[in-house]
Amino acid sequence: AANCTCKEIHQGKFGPIAVAAEIKTVREIKIKNGKNIGRKMAFLSIGDSTCTIDDVVMWSEAYEVYKDVLVENNTVMVYGELDKKTSSFIVKKVIQI
Repeated sequence: AANCTCKEIHQGKFGPIAVAAEIKTVREIKIKNGKNIGRKMAFLSIGDSTCTIDDVVMWSEAYEVYKDVLVENNTVMVYGELDKKTSSFIVKKVIQI
């Protein structure tokens, strides 16, 4: 079950987050540096009735598992947490709802 809205994430809610949201955009990139060179990750934009969040990151480990449900206009349950340094929403898991 969702424990917050996109607006609460945008305002800086910390701790484990579960939000029901619509996938607005998915921008897949190939990693060029570090230990995951050549693997893919994604930057997402998600939203609900309260607002849209553009600073959503899905690292390669999670992206490879959940990329099939990351379709624009798809409504999903997104699990993750805010990165305290960058304020990006880091996605750990996505479930089709």
